[in-house]
Amino acid sequence: MPTERDSSDEEHSSLCPCSPVRLTTMVPLLRLLARIDEPEHGVVRWGRGVRVGVLAQQPVLPPGTVQHAVGSDWRAASLLDRLGMAAMASADTSELSGGQGKRVALAALLAAEHEVLILDEPTNHLDLDGLAWLEE
Repeated sequence: MPTERDSSDEEHSSLCPCSPVRLTTMVPLLRLLARIDEPEHGVVRWGRGVRVGVLAQQPVLPPGTVQHAVGSDWRAASLLDRLGMAAMASADTSELSGGQGKRVALAALLAAEHEVLILDEPTNHLDLDGLAWLEE
């Protein structure tokens, strides 16, 4: 499958499908990288301490407040603000709409430290400013 590989930085690289039509063929690979499935044959070798973060299409948030789900440090507060959820920091996660829950889950994922991020349709519930920010 044609891909783009960016390895200009030794610590960061990305592997992206060049055509959305081919995304269906990537799903098994992404499931392996997300550690959801095991390979039928062969072995997936991980470097020491590799942390993989996954944003599901329909994320499940922990019970409690938005702030509890994302964190209480400055980074979490900044992410909530950037994703338009700062005013809802004290809201209960069970009362969020689907779009609000997706933005909270994205903030929680970005607030944690990961070497690999797998994002399933992360931009569906973002406005144009949020989309531009995420692309940066």
